[in-house]
Amino acid sequence: MQTPEELAPLGRRQHGRFDRRPVFVNPLEPYLGGTRRLRRLRLKEWIGWTLIHPELSCSMILQDAHYLASSELYVRDAASGRLTQHARTLRVIHIDSTNLLPYQQDIYDAAGNVATKAYYSDYQYYENTPFPTNIHIERPQDHYSLTVVITKLTLNQKLDDDQFELSIPAGYPIQTMH
Repeated sequence: MQTPEELAPLGRRQHGRFDRRPVFVNPLEPYLGGTRRLRRLRLKEWIGWTLIHPELSCSMILQDAHYLASSELYVRDAASGRLTQHARTLRVIHIDSTNLLPYQQDIYDAAGNVATKAYYSDYQYYENTPFPTNIHIERPQDHYSLTVVITKLTLNQKLDDDQFELSIPAGYPIQTMH
C-alpha cells in the first residue's frame, strides 16, 4: 500500500492508488497539536470528483481556502494517452511573514487576468482583532481605484429590529409593481 508520503515525495504530487480505501478521512478535522496562528486559513470548502470511462477519464477539484481559491481539471484520452490539464486561480491572499497578516489580495477574472487588487495596511486592534485601517482597491481593467480609511470600527454591535425597517417619507408616491 502506498502512503501519502510516497504519493507526494518532496511535496510533489504523484499518481497512484491505495491498496484499500482509507477508513476515515476528514480534511476539516481540527488540528490537535499546538495552537497555530494560521488555523483560520486552512482549507474550508472543497469538492472533487473522478470519472472513469473506457475512452476517457477525468478528475476535477474545486477548493476554497481562505488564502486561495482555485480549480483544477484533468482529462485523459485513453486511445491517445493525451493528458489535458487546466488549472485556474480565482483568488490569492498575500500574507506578511513577519506578522502573519494579509497585506494584499488579488482576484482574477475568467481569463486569468487580475480583475481586482486590494492592499491592506495600518493595522489596528479592535477587541483583540487586527483590522486594516487603510484599504486600497484597484480595478486595473476598469481604470479606477478607491481608498477606504477606517476611522472608527465597532465589531459585533447589537442591531435592533427597527434598524431594518424602512419608513416611506411623507408625500412620497407609492407605486405598485406587477
